Amino acid sequence: MWVTNALLGNLAGVAAAEMTLAGFKARSLARVVVALGGGEGEYFLNGQRIEAWRTLTLKPGDILDIGGISHGCRVYLGVHGGIEVPTVLGSRSTYLPASLGGQEGRALRRGDILRGHPFRGMHISRRLRPPLRPVFPDKVELRVLPGLHAALFSSGEWERFLASDYAVTPRSNRMGCRLAGEAVKARSAGNLISDALVTGAIQVPPDGEPIILGVDRQTTGGYPVIATVVTADLAKVGQLAPGQIVRFRAISLAEAQELREEQVRFLRAFSLWGKETFICGR
Repeated sequence: MWVTNALLGNLAGVAAAEMTLAGFKARSLARVVVALGGGEGEYFLNGQRIEAWRTLTLKPGDILDIGGISHGCRVYLGVHGGIEVPTVLGSRSTYLPASLGGQEGRALRRGDILRGHPFRGMHISRRLRPPLRPVFPDKVELRVLPGLHAALFSSGEWERFLASDYAVTPRSNRMGCRLAGEAVKARSAGNLISDALVTGAIQVPPDGEPIILGVDRQTTGGYPVIATVVTADLAKVGQLAPGQIVRFRAISLAEAQELREEQVRFLRAFSLWGKETFICGR
């Protein structure tokens, strides 16, 4: 979503629309500039196929049709100036479990009107260069650090965790990505008190099948945390679709910090439109 907004020249934190596995069809009521980013799918403007990762100028009456997502899990629709929604607890996000934020705290439905900012400028034409667009391999590698309760797992269980392929189950959502595969067991987790949790923490419930906590995670939990996905790979977690195969690779804290610094430098470059390495105007 950050890159989609950057293509439009939006400030960080403005609202965009997020779609999971399926998209929607919308009619433009004003002249607006939009951009699509995230997963790969079939996207059409007035019946003509269009590509993601570039800006599009819509005129009143134009029909934008965002079909099913074929690779990845989520696609984002950004609007120049952002979508107008209330700020709740410092965020413009929608939190469905508590009906907070966004469009009355719920998912979008037929007849909803997304209010943005009519575009009165000359033109915006930007796209993300193809080599920098995300790829969606059949098997996704997620880099991890040992978690808060890694000491509760034997070296054999840790190696089993790293050597196993896990499949994303249909029970996954924004709260957590549930995995099916080789079970790992903690030595003893019966007396754990609830601890604070972060996005990317990998909990191991009693059945031994890991859960990667997502952006709508709970704030505390009592299941042991075997590992945590590094910050630089959290975007990959958000694009894991049911049936996707996941494998974990342990790295050092120094490596994780360097990956994060590289990611920050990459994202900051999007505010410098003269950097043709990242974005071009045609």
